[in-house]
Amino acid sequence: MQQNSAIEILKKLVSFRTYEGYPSKALEVSSLYDYVENLLADKYKFQRYLSNGQESLVVYSKSLKSPKIVLQSHIDVVPGPDSMFKADIIDNKLQARGASDMKYATAAFIYTLLKLDAGKHDIALWLTSDEEIGSSDGVRYLLDDQSLRCNFCILPDGSNNHAVTKAAKGVLHVDIQATGISAHGSRPWEGVNAIDKLLDFYSCLKQDEIFNREQEPISCNLGQINGGTAANSVPDSASMKLDFRFLKHADYKELQSLIDSVCSDGIESKALVYGEPYELDLKNTFVENYLELLTVKKIDFRFVIDTGSSDARFFSKYDIPVLLHKPVCGGDHSENEWIDMHSLEEYADLIFEFVLKNA
Repeated sequence: MQQNSAIEILKKLVSFRTYEGYPSKALEVSSLYDYVENLLADKYKFQRYLSNGQESLVVYSKSLKSPKIVLQSHIDVVPGPDSMFKADIIDNKLQARGASDMKYATAAFIYTLLKLDAGKHDIALWLTSDEEIGSSDGVRYLLDDQSLRCNFCILPDGSNNHAVTKAAKGVLHVDIQATGISAHGSRPWEGVNAIDKLLDFYSCLKQDEIFNREQEPISCNLGQINGGTAANSVPDSASMKLDFRFLKHADYKELQSLIDSVCSDGIESKALVYGEPYELDLKNTFVENYLELLTVKKIDFRFVIDTGSSDARFFSKYDIPVLLHKPVCGGDHSENEWIDMHSLEEYADLIFEFVLKNA
């Protein structure tokens, strides 16, 4: 197998322990970037960014600020046992942490850049290291704080097995705080139970039709609730964290209005995380060319609507078209994470051909 094939590059990439909580994560991330720069040093320029301890690397051929096409991948992963940081080959599958989510993309993108005549193409590779913890200091930072842009982005972090993401839900995380009056548990009428107020708020909220309509309902998950110090004490404070998912920007505005209307005295809300919904522009020339290439190469793809969100939400804010498409892989975040090696090679060649003709 060729030394700089996508598979051989991936074998090296998965050896870096780039997960949050690892004592030397920053060093592992920097070392991975050193490896990438060493591979591409003869053809490309590099710019590193650091925000709140999270490092990103931009590799570019011509324009740093606004290349024609950006290939975007996060190199951070979720934790795993030591054995997962060494590639294991079983039945033509490469198993390792990051094989599917999503160091395979970094490998395919590096393979593409190595094969290109860099001087003839306006291309950039964005590598970030904080996607698994929210991307605030990665893709968001590059777009919002550094004002980096592009005409089109390939960001293969959606559904697996040749799914092309047609739409992805936006996300809103909200913290709800309730304030009451403490009292002894034997005389609850002397106090105001903050947990009761919180539960009344939640019950009233969930009765609204936006969570129960037949067409594209908004989803709501009560993911965390805290309150009280003892069974015999009326709690004077309580909180909950809610996760909302929605397909249209109008849903977000409607959701905000609903939360405000349900909040009564002693109930306050605070938005913690917001991500734009994503929709694929099927009339965009880059998208048309990519889908046509899939057809020409006889790759049997399908359109899906993703219930989760990705870093595509940050590009949506600036009306930058993004395409999410993954090869045959699976087991994300599990101890059986894998990618089909033939599919990875096929995907790497697909990306190369697309960039060759469009960048």
